[in-house]
Amino acid sequence: MTMSSSVEVFLWPRKVVVCLLYSGLMVGTTHVFIAGPFAYLGYTPRDWTGVEIVVWVLAVSLLGVINFARWIYPSQVAYTFLICTIAIPLVSIPVFWGPLSSSRLIQLQATTVVTFMVMRICLAGGRNPVRGLDLPSPAFWTLLAVISIIGLGYLLVSTGLSPHLLSFSDVYEQRDEYAQSVTSLGSYLVGWIGAGILPTILAVGLYKKNRNISLASSAAILVLYSVTGNKSYVVGIGLTLIAYYLCAESRRQGYRWFSALGVLVALGAIFDYLQGGYSLTTLLVRRALATAGLNTAYYFDFFSNNPRYGLHQSILSFAGSPPYQLSPPQLIGVKYYGSSSLAANANLIADGYANFGVLGCILMGIVFALYLRFVDKASKHLPLQVSGPALTLVLVAAANSAALTVLSTHGGLVLLVLMLCLPPVVRPSVRQAREHGHGARGSERRRVAAP
Repeated sequence: MTMSSSVEVFLWPRKVVVCLLYSGLMVGTTHVFIAGPFAYLGYTPRDWTGVEIVVWVLAVSLLGVINFARWIYPSQVAYTFLICTIAIPLVSIPVFWGPLSSSRLIQLQATTVVTFMVMRICLAGGRNPVRGLDLPSPAFWTLLAVISIIGLGYLLVSTGLSPHLLSFSDVYEQRDEYAQSVTSLGSYLVGWIGAGILPTILAVGLYKKNRNISLASSAAILVLYSVTGNKSYVVGIGLTLIAYYLCAESRRQGYRWFSALGVLVALGAIFDYLQGGYSLTTLLVRRALATAGLNTAYYFDFFSNNPRYGLHQSILSFAGSPPYQLSPPQLIGVKYYGSSSLAANANLIADGYANFGVLGCILMGIVFALYLRFVDKASKHLPLQVSGPALTLVLVAAANSAALTVLSTHGGLVLLVLMLCLPPVVRPSVRQAREHGHGARGSERRRVAAP
């Protein structure tokens, strides 16, 4: 047994306990703050059994075991985040709410754990660096700034919507206005710029401790929020800051995403308890975590007994027509929410099952894991405090969208291209700064002493 594997085994108890606490906190918060007010959205209690509770605990424990003990590559940061936002909700929420029978529930839990095990295997081993177009740093950043400004300008002009202060209670009306006015190009630009370009700029600004870059990129992300009404942009800024903090050399332990997100959930629950409401828990738990678990249960319930898409609504459309006129999220929205305008977006597990069943879940997991592995190779020349946080909004999209959609529409491939071409990012060390200061003062003393 190698030294690294010995460390992994030694840390198993900590990883498992953190996973169990995180899962229990999410379930408890959903029960106290969400299940009652949002019962009409499907949060109807299940008659769970003792066996299902045991399987739930085992599934969560296995996910804790396979999590990375320490992050070296951005894919490992991403993997932990996806366990928090996809895997844990999928094996936890359908135990207590939703339509699944006991056998379907165990199928969902087993499929989720196996998919993440396969992803873990895909992310094993070292990485050989790959580089793309090597542009001079000034030219690269000028080009990126021009693309961002033109893209945002086109979006504002083509939609006719102007940025303005937008409260969370106003987002639904804003989303309707945006959906009615956005062009096809505009919808792509939102994902490419919002999840691919701007988080990368923000990560670089944070690493270089450049306030102007950090504030400008954050402001641009908020502009996208004010135009689209998509709350994930606001949450994404906070998660990017957290990722930057966690990717510091002294904080790269794999359990820290669980701790960070768990603290956010706990603070949201405390705030809502004191206020007598559910505003923060519905944002941090229901929308970001629990609904993905509930929607995936609907996917498993429906596509276990009905024809699957086989990607005929996507990249295999040339091979034949899909069995339904609606997309998978729209179809589930009609069947379980009674609304064609409500898209029941989920994640790579749900999308994989809608297309090819259990095998599709594993295939989508492999696709996304290989994408993350290539991000590692493309960003080998960058500090983890840049490449890790830059992935955040792509990962937020992955927790609520199909894997292929994340890559093509929500900035995944754009981010990969940026990682390939991004010039090395260097931050002067404290010692270099001090030496530079001493040198400058010494030169000044010499000039003063000169006759």
